[in-house]
Amino acid sequence: MQLQENENQKFRKLQVTGRSSYILSLPKEWVEENGIKRGDTLVVQRDPDGFLRVAPLNSKSLLRETVNEIVVDDLSKEELEAMIIGNYSMGVNCFRLVTGRETFTLSQRKTVKNILRLLLGLRIVSESPTVIEVKSLLNPEDFNVWDELKRIGQLTNLLLRDLIQTLRERRSDVKDIIAQDEEIDRSYLLMRRLLTIGSRSVVVAKKIGVGSSDVCVVWSVIFKRMETLADYMVEMAKVIPDIEYDKLPEEVFKAFLDICDYLLKRYEADLKPIEKAPHELTPVELRPDRFEKLKARLVETEIEHSVDTRTLIALENICFYIKEIIRTLSEYLRAFTYYIQYLS
Repeated sequence: MQLQENENQKFRKLQVTGRSSYILSLPKEWVEENGIKRGDTLVVQRDPDGFLRVAPLNSKSLLRETVNEIVVDDLSKEELEAMIIGNYSMGVNCFRLVTGRETFTLSQRKTVKNILRLLLGLRIVSESPTVIEVKSLLNPEDFNVWDELKRIGQLTNLLLRDLIQTLRERRSDVKDIIAQDEEIDRSYLLMRRLLTIGSRSVVVAKKIGVGSSDVCVVWSVIFKRMETLADYMVEMAKVIPDIEYDKLPEEVFKAFLDICDYLLKRYEADLKPIEKAPHELTPVELRPDRFEKLKARLVETEIEHSVDTRTLIALENICFYIKEIIRTLSEYLRAFTYYIQYLS
């Protein structure tokens, strides 16, 4: 039978030197990709299933398989969530949650299972009254930074559209809008994990479409800005129930909607570059900001007409978040332009 090699599978014959030493040559491509030189020390780790894993001594990729233990007894709900997300984001592949008591509380189990819903690929593989073992089943080859960026861009665009449509129709129910943020968080945390791993491994960086470990940090900034945009939209949605539409003068409402419409048009225009293929990208120019002019017009109409205090504060808070979205958009575009310049 003829053995077929590919990018991830090479064949080597075992050699013997001396009386008791065995030698196995390493693929040249792998050695060069990891910057390994003659005399460097490699780590050889044996997995429980009998496989050997090899990595440079300064690589943390092997150590990530080591099972970490998190004692949950003294952790608050927020601290437990942060510990799980932290392990996921840092690329840890397997960890255990343990309790020194007779069993986990119902609240602790609920917290663990709720937070795992956000972490793509992370699954409970073993569960007992005192130990919950969690493992990542994620394959980096299944994901690409461009695809995920487009997806988050589409999700945030839909979120913003629904948000502004709710305002335009003078509705106050925002539960469905806020719920959309979970899918965005899931994509963001996934890419945060993969980019962290990619920053340590050029192989993973190439697999997810970054190309180089050096620019993983730039991609991390890009995805963080996108996640921040969604957070501001959610904060906007939370304020909507405070608007008393029946007490809002039509002229004021129209001036307010002008700001919202401007935001949506600018958002969709600024996200256009991510629809292109990497080789088609060109530097992005920052657009003139019309927000302050539109906000001044809103203030004028508020002065001309009587607006109740609660609604006035709600409009002001929403305008604050709109301004933050525009500012964050500019930061996102600067990071994106930096990456385009790197490619060129």
